[in-house]
Amino acid sequence: MTGGVFMVRQTITVCNSNGFHIRPVTIIADAASGCTSKVTIHYEHNQINARSILNLLSFGIKKGTDIIVECEGEHEQEDLEKMVDVILHKLEKEEE
Repeated sequence: MTGGVFMVRQTITVCNSNGFHIRPVTIIADAASGCTSKVTIHYEHNQINARSILNLLSFGIKKGTDIIVECEGEHEQEDLEKMVDVILHKLEKEEE
């Protein structure tokens, strides 16, 4: 048995030009669904399930917005790195 599960989190700035519209949130939700950890995005005082396209869309997160990506689970550090990479790099490549 492992020593317990904690959570990891990282604050990042949304940098893709159009923010969280349908294509980026679909990419984020797909990536989160592939994680073994629970993935939550904190925006202002809201906790958003990163696997939910509808929830991600409903907040209208725009370019330049600071969000916190949080992962909790067995592979949380790897999942956090994956999600941060998707949000910071893969979304911008999709818009090119």
